[in-house]
Amino acid sequence: MKVLTITIFTVGAMTIAASCNTNAEYYEMSGSLPYTAMTPGTSAQSAAMPYDSVTGLTVRNEAQKSQEMPASVRRFLNRYYKNIGVVKYKTKTTVGKGKQYEIELENGVETEFDNSGNWTEIKDYKGVPASLVPRKISSYVSQKYPNIKIKSIEKETRKKKIEVELLNGTDLEFDLAGNFLRID
Repeated sequence: MKVLTITIFTVGAMTIAASCNTNAEYYEMSGSLPYTAMTPGTSAQSAAMPYDSVTGLTVRNEAQKSQEMPASVRRFLNRYYKNIGVVKYKTKTTVGKGKQYEIELENGVETEFDNSGNWTEIKDYKGVPASLVPRKISSYVSQKYPNIKIKSIEKETRKKKIEVELLNGTDLEFDLAGNFLRID
């Protein structure tokens, strides 16, 4: 026997978030969707989303949610991580920083972007693409740590620094111009 649990949060006529758990599968939807797009029996055509016959709900997958990303974020992903699917896409708004975007890809890469769509952090366990690393930082790492790739890079503009973690666990700190500051 399948147990079906549906949770839908609405404000007025708009669905803010919904989840559905059927013992075997779990769906999570979020964003600002017309309430009818989440109700049982809604056709995929009218909701512009796939219809799930098990739950009777229409659902948005991560690929569909990724279409809501700013164009600059989509261009970045297409340029550096072409043909790699989005597993997780999340937006958050914080005081002082505004809207931020967090993305996880099928290959395990995690990226974060600021409200202007500029990357602020990249984690890639196979090594951050060299074309994303400022030239001075790339040069320093290749001279001091030959054959060791950069696992993550994070721009902290408020603190005026760039933090780099190597695949061997070494943490390095640079100023925004790419000058080495210290081993962290």
